[in-house]
Amino acid sequence: MGGARQAGLAREKPGLGPKQWLRRLTPIELERLNGFPDEWTFGPSDSKRVFFRGNALVNGIIHRLGNFILA
Repeated sequence: MGGARQAGLAREKPGLGPKQWLRRLTPIELERLNGFPDEWTFGPSDSKRVFFRGNALVNGIIHRLGNFILA
């Protein structure tokens, strides 16, 4: 199985054993990391909410870049 092999390789790289795994970030954690309020993307499924956060610009960085350019 390709999926099982890929999972094994993904655990191997950071030195995780066969029973250890990294957890996925929740949509709220991703919203916070991107500088959005909690439940900003409330409504769609969690996978869609994660997709939205992956395609979002980080507000704080854009704001700082704008201030740098204007200075």
